Amino acid sequence: MDIGVVGVGALLVVSSRGGHQCKEARIALGAVAPTPVRAKKAEAYLAGREIDEAAITQAGEEAALSASPIDDVRGSKEYRTEMVKAFTRKTLRECASSLGITL
Repeated sequence: MDIGVVGVGALLVVSSRGGHQCKEARIALGAVAPTPVRAKKAEAYLAGREIDEAAITQAGEEAALSASPIDDVRGSKEYRTEMVKAFTRKTLRECASSLGITL
């Protein structure tokens, strides 16, 4: 049986009128709270912003604020917090790439 240490899923909706302005974002976090949670601070941060590297980096920081990981045998609280940041950035980059956005 595999048990996740950290999981992140994301959805980006961007403006169809040129540019790469975020109309809507959804970010879900798993294994960093008693139940899966949405990173609403990160979602709010992205709304209305251009999707670029700076926005993605800050969204990772904001997502970590929504997590409340614990220390256990699979990973420390600090490790999981850093992984939320990294996985959020990676997931958002993949979303951007699938939309044809070059970062």
